[in-house]
Amino acid sequence: PTRHHATQGAEPKGRHDMSAPPPPSGNRHISSPGRSYLTEEEKAEAAKVTKQLLKRIFSYFKPYWKQFVLVDHSSYTQTIDGMEKAEVIGIIDHHAIGDVQVNDPNAVLYAPVGATATLVFRMYQKYNTAITKDMAGMMLAGLLSDTRNMKRNVTEEDLCAYNALIAIADIEDINAFYQHMSEAIASYGNLSDREIFYSDFKKYETDGKTFCISDVNAFGEDKVKELADRMYSVMVSEFENMETDMAFVILNNKTDTTGENGMYMLAYGNKATELLDSIFHNYDGERYFVFQKNLSRKTTVVPAIQKALKEDRI
Repeated sequence: PTRHHATQGAEPKGRHDMSAPPPPSGNRHISSPGRSYLTEEEKAEAAKVTKQLLKRIFSYFKPYWKQFVLVDHSSYTQTIDGMEKAEVIGIIDHHAIGDVQVNDPNAVLYAPVGATATLVFRMYQKYNTAITKDMAGMMLAGLLSDTRNMKRNVTEEDLCAYNALIAIADIEDINAFYQHMSEAIASYGNLSDREIFYSDFKKYETDGKTFCISDVNAFGEDKVKELADRMYSVMVSEFENMETDMAFVILNNKTDTTGENGMYMLAYGNKATELLDSIFHNYDGERYFVFQKNLSRKTTVVPAIQKALKEDRI
């Protein structure tokens, strides 16, 4: 077969004319056939991508994003999975300020009260919105749960909300209401042990060390011990998935029966037992930390663990 050669004087296919001006440095755009760069005039006339333009473009997608108001928490470690990709449009919380941010600071309400329900009540008052009987009962349940039937961390604002909500909910025997609520909380319905463990689960970080605390409930000390053994099994089997240095479980005895201990704790992980014992000095030598009274995770247990980690006690 005959081999074809390029005709003398013709430029082989794929080569550039060396006499043509070189393209300018920087971004290259095809502005016309045979040319791979923009002239200065074309650059001046080209549309500019500004911050305002990007905001306008993304605003068209906002209706399709998930929007949330976080209640009783404000850290990504305590939110549901995928919250980083959602839009948080408000926060109502009585804990320490977390790492979740919102665009409108007026949509954030933090205050050192005993219950987040009190802050929700404040917002109803601020916007002069009527509270229905059913809503009052739900808010009252949250208030009683956070304050252990108005026996823990109660502020004047909590008390005002409490009195107003009782009247609206039309509850005559508040102690019977609290006991019924506590029994329902402690029953957990048809939840699996794993689901119970994660039903009130929060992660924390202090000085590069992480720990988590599951907060669960039982009605009566015998049931607390039974649930403690089940939660310990879950804690051990789930520990690697938690991606934390230490894991703890708080088990609250929701009954007010005289003579019964109010709370148990469990510990697992790298020197977790030693750390907890250095704080409370009530380890039974086998598995349980036993407390006569309930302690608040937010105001007592977490700060104590954080302080011990900062002091490097282990």
